[in-house]
Amino acid sequence: MVLGWTFSGGAERVEIIATGNITIPNTVGPEGITWPVGATIGTNDFFPLEEASVEAGGLVLPRSVGTPIDLIGALMAAFIPENLYSASSFFSRDEDLVSSGENGIASSALFFVGAGPLIFEASEAGRLYFGVNDTYVANNHGQFTTTVNAVPVPSALFLFSSGIFALLGMQLLRKKTHTVAPVTDGIG
Repeated sequence: MVLGWTFSGGAERVEIIATGNITIPNTVGPEGITWPVGATIGTNDFFPLEEASVEAGGLVLPRSVGTPIDLIGALMAAFIPENLYSASSFFSRDEDLVSSGENGIASSALFFVGAGPLIFEASEAGRLYFGVNDTYVANNHGQFTTTVNAVPVPSALFLFSSGIFALLGMQLLRKKTHTVAPVTDGIG
């Protein structure tokens, strides 16, 4: 996985948008494709975005031949808290593939990004890594171009807009004219 964004503290938000294609051997966009279990995918095979479900017992293997698997080749991400990625023993790859005494990315940290736009909010300092939902990326060709932009946090936006509305309200009160009732002379 590759580094995509570093968060310095809590309540930071980013918008993620991706374009491009990869070949795995079929051409795939960031949303991935659906592929049936069969000739190229074994009945006991699973992909990174499915790994946490397999480990929790939610996805039971083996699958039947012909069972469709979604999101193959899709753009995915993982948020890694600062205390994990700052350790010298951290490597930005699957925790099942690192050596003893090393730390990798847990399957529970993975999530689907696709083409977006996707708003992601980090509640603590950390890093966002991007990768492809494929078990063997060495045969992939092409690229996804990912754009990550900071997004204002809703509470900051609320405070800002509240202040603007208060200023507008005070301005309207100053401009308000008072209506005076007509004077009558008492003749009826």
